[in-house]
Amino acid sequence: MVNKDRQISICSLVPAATEILCELNLEDNIIGVSDLCSYPDSIRSKTKISKSRVITEGFTSAEVESEMNRILELGEVPYEVDDEWFKNEKPDLIITQDNCYICEIDVNYVESRIQGFGYDPEVLVIDPKSISDIYDAIKSIAYSTNKTFEGNRLVSRLSERVDTILDLFKDYRATRVISIEGVNPLVLGGYWIPEMYRMLGCDYGVINPGSSALRIGIEDIIRFDPEFVFVDLCSSSLERQITEVRWLFEQPGFMDVSAIQRGNFYILEHEYFSNPGPRFVDGIELIANVLKPFSGSFPKHGGLKLINVPPLAHSIEDYVGLV
Repeated sequence: MVNKDRQISICSLVPAATEILCELNLEDNIIGVSDLCSYPDSIRSKTKISKSRVITEGFTSAEVESEMNRILELGEVPYEVDDEWFKNEKPDLIITQDNCYICEIDVNYVESRIQGFGYDPEVLVIDPKSISDIYDAIKSIAYSTNKTFEGNRLVSRLSERVDTILDLFKDYRATRVISIEGVNPLVLGGYWIPEMYRMLGCDYGVINPGSSALRIGIEDIIRFDPEFVFVDLCSSSLERQITEVRWLFEQPGFMDVSAIQRGNFYILEHEYFSNPGPRFVDGIELIANVLKPFSGSFPKHGGLKLINVPPLAHSIEDYVGLV
């Protein structure tokens, strides 16, 4: 834990950690973030000390996958970090993660560079794999920033919101659902994402509890025959997701899945799902409202529902907003 007698400076390399810090009223303490940190909007003005070498917007998933593999096969990392910034600014606390070394800067990379920074910062690693872990991450960040009381209060507030939704789903009929976080290759969201659905009583049978994200084939979806298909492609805007899901509808048998036949195909804002921070509760509320309307209010810009089956233009014209 950093010295409690002075204001600390923080570099957050994890979008979820950045959101947690802001919820703890520590936004002014943040002096550097990664290019993936975008919430709240005011955080966009912070110095970006890292950026991805792989651009997703304007490229297909297959093209992104190819470029990522090229970089990794060269033994390189898929992001760039401004080492000089660390040498000059010397943040007291660096927050990183140990979940994914591809999407975000991980602890191994940070520790390999610290010696060259010329000082010895505190490094906090968060590694959520479940909803309980998300709460623990909040408490860890709160402890490391002398905000223990505020952290406990935030966890209580989030858990109370979850409990309110769960009370409405006590007798909910098990509904087969899938959450797709990647297409071509086809990837299902793992870790805390299936838990978000299962706690509402959903059958997320394609993936085992506690598993990481899983690559599957279209035949696995057809065999499972979900009644709802949710798409929340990692690091992708709603506009990019609309373009990418075209691949799904081109696959033999996908149009026959129950979810498509019943008009239950949704594209959701990925940050409610891919970032294990406070807004995971917004994600649960969003799912709840789709599965059981009027369970609460939709988060702002929560997502889209397909209204043209099959999509006619593969554009926003095929969808209606959930707000």
